Amino acid sequence: KKLKNGPEIESNMILEDALQIISNAEVSEAIVTENGKNIGSVKLGRMITAIARPSEKTGQITNYR
Repeated sequence: KKLKNGPEIESNMILEDALQIISNAEVSEAIVTENGKNIGSVKLGRMITAIARPSEKTGQITNYR
C-alpha cells in the first residue's frame, strides 16, 4: 500500500535527516520518493530498527528463565 499523504523523503536521504522530517511532521510514516516520483513509504518504527544497535553489541545480556 502506498501512502498518499504525508511528508516526503528522498530514497537516498541520510537516515537521521529523514527521521527529523518525520518527527517535525508529527507523523509515523513518510512517502519515499526517487527523482520526485512516489516509490513507496516507510514507517518510523522500521527506521528506528535500522539504526538500533543489536543487543549483542550493547553489552547487555538477556537471561532466559
